[in-house]
Amino acid sequence: LPSWAQHFARLGAEPQPLMRLTLHIKLFLTLLCIFLSACGGGSSSSDGAAQEEQENLILVLGDSIGAGTHTSITFPDVIASLTGIPLVNESTPSISAEQGVSRASSLIEQYNPRYIVSLLGTNNALGAGGQADGAIRSMQTLAEICVENGIVCIIGTIPPITLDSSLNGNVKKINIGYRGISDARIAFVYSAMDASHIGADGIHPNDQGQRVIGEVFSAQLP
Repeated sequence: LPSWAQHFARLGAEPQPLMRLTLHIKLFLTLLCIFLSACGGGSSSSDGAAQEEQENLILVLGDSIGAGTHTSITFPDVIASLTGIPLVNESTPSISAEQGVSRASSLIEQYNPRYIVSLLGTNNALGAGGQADGAIRSMQTLAEICVENGIVCIIGTIPPITLDSSLNGNVKKINIGYRGISDARIAFVYSAMDASHIGADGIHPNDQGQRVIGEVFSAQLP
């Protein structure tokens, strides 16, 4: 062939492997983008679902007051009714504040709540656990646990005890400590209640008292 023909023949032949390589690179990059997009999208969706689940659950930590001893309703029932937020009541009769808080981490892992509502310390006022100082330390610990897990912590001051004035003095000491807890919302239960809200045993709130407690906590939600 003439030199000019040979030159154009080479030009016509050489682009074929180059074009195949270019197509392969484009295909690889396209597939890589699809893969990365899918991975990123899955993570975002998963994170969003977890956040949505957190925002829609209240975990209540309490003692016999939260369990509804001597009443037909409980303050957790009132909270659920007023807020419309799903709620899990993990109140256990006779426990101290220390015992209640010791369950917090495992319950957080189980339920992944957005909010924790705590009404603990009455049994400390009655002489359980580390009494007043133990209750205050426990609530500060609970607040710190909640911060670490991105949970809103709402701590209630404990209701008055009308059974004995010295016992109510313990209640006041605990509540003073609770009001100084950082990283938590404080629900002022004690100041919202009087003797008419306490049952015949002088310790447990009656139905009206349970409603008042639920209303005070609900004002701190969401």
